[in-house]
Amino acid sequence: LRGNDAIRLDYLRGRLNMFEGDFNRARITYTRANRAARTGELAEKTRYYLSLNDFYNQEFDFAALQLRALQRQPTSYYANNALRLKTWIQDGVNEELATDEIKAYSRAHFFYNSGLYEEALEELKVFSGSSDQPLKSDALLIIADILRKNDPVLGYHILNQVIKEGLRTTSQERLLWEKARLADALYHVESKPESSIIGQELLDAFSIAFSIDVEALRNPDLAEVTDIYESILMDYPQGFYASAARTRIRYLISQISS
Repeated sequence: LRGNDAIRLDYLRGRLNMFEGDFNRARITYTRANRAARTGELAEKTRYYLSLNDFYNQEFDFAALQLRALQRQPTSYYANNALRLKTWIQDGVNEELATDEIKAYSRAHFFYNSGLYEEALEELKVFSGSSDQPLKSDALLIIADILRKNDPVLGYHILNQVIKEGLRTTSQERLLWEKARLADALYHVESKPESSIIGQELLDAFSIAFSIDVEALRNPDLAEVTDIYESILMDYPQGFYASAARTRIRYLISQISS
């Protein structure tokens, strides 16, 4: 193999190694691919995944170093991903020491991207604490996505409770949107999915960690669903989800009228 084919092969080997949790071997193949690519899309791609691999390996200093090259290329396809990864590291490393939260989030993110949802939720229980945990909003987005497929009632009530407690974050609009999606889905179904791959014991433990009264759980009604969409429009009238929120409100109104 020559040229780009050899680089892509090393990149793919790196992805497989990282997926299998062999972060040291992944680092070797990603590094080789990045050095060979030098510039261009392949160089940017391998640099980003090299930094993500170091993040998963909890080598946060190395991950931050890898991101500096991507920061100098703001037009890169991976610029937004790199910025998000950089923010996680900045939020989770305090006075050059990695916090327990970033270590748990790193493991949870790897498990989540590997489809190991029970393992991810086990790690994310640490974010049931105070609202001043810097990575809490990012953790909640993963929790919401996992529970949407497995226990949307619990997912909705966790987001509802955390938002009511006053969690303020740059991801506030996204959290409201995720809460709205869960509420909307629950309004149109009668119960949680029967094919949940998350064990009930873990779901119960998760409920306890977030102080959710499972006996009081119920599906939101139409008024609650529309109120959430309206809160998005009130707080973020020109936001990313404003148009979609308006569309859903119109649809829900049309259901009432028909």
